Amino acid sequence: MGTGSVEPPPTHDFVLTNGSEVSNYDISDIKAITTGSGGEATASYLYTSSSVLKTDYVKGIFLADLLAHAGISGAQAKVTINCTDGFESKQPSYREISLADISSQGYFLAYDAGESAGAMTDILDEDKNGVEATVRIYRNYDDGSSWMNRLTNIKGITVTGAGSADPEYTFTVYPGSGQAGELPTASVRDVAIDAGGGMWVGTNNGGAWYKPAAGEEFTINTLTSEGYVLQSNLVYAIAIDSGGGVWFTQSKTYNPGQAHLNKGAAYLKDGAITYYNTDVPGTIPDNYVQEVRIDGGGNVWFGSFGGLTRYNPGTATWTSWDQNYADGEGDHFPATSVDNLICDGQGGVWLGFYPTGAGTETDPFVGGFAHMTADGDITPYQYTADYDSTLATSLLAQVWVRDIAVDANGGAWVVASGSYPEMANVGGTVWYVDNNGTATRFTGDQLLGAGSLTGNVEIRMVNVDANGGLWLGTSGDGLFYIADPGTTAPLTITAQYSGANAAWPDNVYFNNIYAMDIIDGVMYLGSDGGVMTAALADIAAPPEPEVIETFTIAGLDAGEISYYVGGSGHEHTFKGLPAGAGQVLSSYPYNGDTHYVKGALLKDLLADAGAGDNIKVTITTSDGYTKASYQNIPYADIVAKNYFVAYDVGENTETLGKVADEDGNGVTASYRIYRNLDDGTAGLKDNRIKGVVGITVSDAGGGGVDPGDYDLTINGSGVNQITHYSISELKNDLTTRTASYFWLNSFGSTGTDEFEGVYLEDLLDEVGLKSSAESVTVTASDGYHRSFNLDGSALGVYWTDIQGNQIMLAWERNGSSCPLQLVVGQTASDHVNKPMWVNDVETITVKTEKTESGSGSAGGYEPPQSQQPAGGLMITPTIQGDTAQTTISGEDMEAALEALKEAAADPLAPLNLEIDAVSDSPDEVRESEVTLAAEAVKALAREGNVTLTIKTDQGIIELPPAVLQFLAQGGSDEIQIVMGEAAD
Repeated sequence: MGTGSVEPPPTHDFVLTNGSEVSNYDISDIKAITTGSGGEATASYLYTSSSVLKTDYVKGIFLADLLAHAGISGAQAKVTINCTDGFESKQPSYREISLADISSQGYFLAYDAGESAGAMTDILDEDKNGVEATVRIYRNYDDGSSWMNRLTNIKGITVTGAGSADPEYTFTVYPGSGQAGELPTASVRDVAIDAGGGMWVGTNNGGAWYKPAAGEEFTINTLTSEGYVLQSNLVYAIAIDSGGGVWFTQSKTYNPGQAHLNKGAAYLKDGAITYYNTDVPGTIPDNYVQEVRIDGGGNVWFGSFGGLTRYNPGTATWTSWDQNYADGEGDHFPATSVDNLICDGQGGVWLGFYPTGAGTETDPFVGGFAHMTADGDITPYQYTADYDSTLATSLLAQVWVRDIAVDANGGAWVVASGSYPEMANVGGTVWYVDNNGTATRFTGDQLLGAGSLTGNVEIRMVNVDANGGLWLGTSGDGLFYIADPGTTAPLTITAQYSGANAAWPDNVYFNNIYAMDIIDGVMYLGSDGGVMTAALADIAAPPEPEVIETFTIAGLDAGEISYYVGGSGHEHTFKGLPAGAGQVLSSYPYNGDTHYVKGALLKDLLADAGAGDNIKVTITTSDGYTKASYQNIPYADIVAKNYFVAYDVGENTETLGKVADEDGNGVTASYRIYRNLDDGTAGLKDNRIKGVVGITVSDAGGGGVDPGDYDLTINGSGVNQITHYSISELKNDLTTRTASYFWLNSFGSTGTDEFEGVYLEDLLDEVGLKSSAESVTVTASDGYHRSFNLDGSALGVYWTDIQGNQIMLAWERNGSSCPLQLVVGQTASDHVNKPMWVNDVETITVKTEKTESGSGSAGGYEPPQSQQPAGGLMITPTIQGDTAQTTISGEDMEAALEALKEAAADPLAPLNLEIDAVSDSPDEVRESEVTLAAEAVKALAREGNVTLTIKTDQGIIELPPAVLQFLAQGGSDEIQIVMGEAAD
């Protein structure tokens, strides 16, 4: 609670607080700084004030330079801007700003400002308490369409999470400096290590380079090198065979008119070099070769514009496949140009494709990825890029697959990216394909969490280490490591390696990663800045395995009960069940075999838990996998089909051992459920459920609680099961967020409300969506609804508005409770977003078809013009000559105020009453007169919390409560407001 005192004027122009360290800067101190552009740098910034776009020319220091001068660095560092009036507490964009954003958005600490470079004067801002400030902060937060690029009343900043740069980098760095013995100033596209530990490096137009294991210098093997000669400087991929031979790709250009510059592939062995290209019939089908890999059998695989090629050195045979090839089931590749490939260890390959198509609306880019087995069977994953009408192209980056990695479970991580700065960007696209072939799609922003990727950065490269750790290389934020990846977004980031945290030199070139290989426990990264290497043992510890030792029964009136197998100190155990009911031996047929088990019949476990028999049961697994036979199982079936919870399993009673089922997320469950659903012959697998962690009990009529007792239902074809939430469950189960949202309604009124709730993205992630889910429809109790796509495009569920917020489901507005409300931010400062807010939300339906984001019901906050707007008056003025005249009586005002308070969730909160006095002939009106009867003014003043907004042909005027109370002092005098055009 405040003391009511006014903060004293700052004694210094600018104060930087970093933990316990406080640095005071006067303007003379700032001017003396020489770091970066120095303390007398100049710049200009756009911003909007009073609906007018303005430009301020400024002098001062880039905030990034000031922070560097102060020794502040680190990816975890966050900056909060401090104002003399404490405004930062009301504006989220002033708080927790990353150093990356400070740099990319050009934050600038200014002491001089003016309307032109020659008219700059000293800054002197005064807040509402009369406290002066002599500096401002400018930034490129938006396109200048709001005030948010110009921050006034600045007294300093507070830094948290900063660390000083360590001169000893985490990675060993081989820079691309162009100096003698070092790599060229060319982007590194591949790294390969030979049997002797020597390093081969392929570059983009810099040739191929080699450094012996014991050597310090690189030597070049390229167009201009002596001895053997490569025919192209562009070496995208290198592979080394068991005999020490080295394969190089020899592409040059995508341009069909210069196809003669593409040279296929080269093979270097014992000092001699051999070329394979279309001049050698039956070998390479196209000379633009962009990938080469060698499998465990010594086969050499090539990816080219002509498709996939395999060379068997033992038989000297070449085999190629393109998009015309069809397997036995008629499946084809999703495109022809193989841009990336990885061997699966079983004779097959995963393939990533460069898209086909012209990128037009009628001929969009089509690409994707595929898996081909050793027998030639194809599983294709084909996708069509969205068309961006603003850019007049379909979005190549959505379907251009850049890298693939296979994990120990037989699943694959697949990455697509390739946006340029103006292209819509959600951090790239990542799919996880499980060992059943089911692909789950994420955006990069979803996978890593909002704010993890900065600016236009995308995930570009992917790898999986021997411990199952996931590594993601990016186009500007370095390397992310996830020790325990799972398949539910957002993933928990274990570490980030970049120049900002001294993993390697702090510049954009090293953070832009184009190659990532793990060879013999060593990570090799190729970037625009050179090569970075580190032993995984030094940078990545294997995750601690998670073992769930309990079988939990949920949904009981008494709450959850967790059973352990045995052991002292546990209230509930299998071995503690009466009459040996928890140590029963049994057997079940399964897939042509017999499984012997030890445990308890589920009916006995339910009886011990006091569940009764008028119930249904849903089985829960560690990875959340479910299907119809796992759900809502009647108690009668549990008894009739002998459902059994097993903690020991074996081929016979003598070989029983503990259940330890590890899922794809590295979680081990200690129980299985067996049952007699089928006769267990070969191919029938419904009698066993692996990875079981418990069950949920509900009454026989449906859910454990009547859905009517919940505040929210999530249903639809895009979710695995219907889910219900109360507001208290939303508060307890999900990350609560507080954020302010700008709004603009269809009558031109604007405002800001602060909400507490959860992001819709977080809620849907918690519920779990099917891979086919495409959109959601949010519906209120009165049927009003709005729909949004599950994407990062404007108004999509994963989109971020101009304030940095996402779509929120809120239960509190401006500090007071409210029915569940969907809150949608603005795409721009003139975006009419209030109609998209849905009050008293009851249902969210997840659908498998796309929609137009933001579409839905008319009405609500955007009534048709024939309707009277809620919380307002619509009065057609009388036209006298060129003057529009409107009169509001006390009776009309009383009725409008009563309706406004009835519609408000909290009548005591600040309210806005609108008067729409726009005429039917705006082109003929030169002047508008609005007359408020004395009783109308008094009625407004009595409320004390109502702002009056009047909309006329000439514009909008807003009268806050203090002004209305002042006007009411006029007694019986009516108030006349006149708005007119300037004289010609």
